[in-house]
Amino acid sequence: LINCRNIETLVLPFLGKNIDSPDTITYLSEKIYENPIKNITITLQDVIAESAFYGVLAETIIYEQEVKSIGNYAFYDCYNLKEFELTESLNLIGDFAFYGCKAFSEFNIPSSITEIPAGLIALCRNITEIEIPSSIKKIGEYAFEQVSLTNFTIPNTVETI
Repeated sequence: LINCRNIETLVLPFLGKNIDSPDTITYLSEKIYENPIKNITITLQDVIAESAFYGVLAETIIYEQEVKSIGNYAFYDCYNLKEFELTESLNLIGDFAFYGCKAFSEFNIPSSITEIPAGLIALCRNITEIEIPSSIKKIGEYAFEQVSLTNFTIPNTVETI
C-alpha cells in the first residue's frame, strides 16, 4: 500500500494471526500512516491483537464479528478514530487499549467486563460522561487520566482502584 494515496477504505479478513492458518500473519506496516485510509473493516476476526492499530489514523474501524477481546495498546494514539462499538460479547480489554483516542466523544463499557484496565481512555478529552457498570470490580491506574468527565459515579461493586 506504499504510495497508494487514493485508498479511503481497506477491508481485510483478519489482522494478526489467522486462526484458520496460524502460519499466516497480517500486520499494518508503519507505511500505512502515510496513506489517507479513513475506514478499515476486519471481516473474519473476533480478537483484536496487541498494538493492532497503534497510531493508525483511520476515522472508523469496524469488526464485522463481535469482538471477544482487545489487546494492550490496540488503538493507542488513534486520534482520528471517532468511536468503536463494544458489545456484550467482549470479556477482556487490555491496558491502554484506547489511550489517546482524542476524537471519541463517548465511550460505553459493556456489563460483560469486570475490570477497567490501566489507561483505558486516558487523554480522550472529549468524553464528558461515562457509566461504570455494576459488573466492574477493579479500575486500573490512569484509566480516566485527562478525560473531561463532569459526572462520575463509582458503583459499590468496585473493590480496587
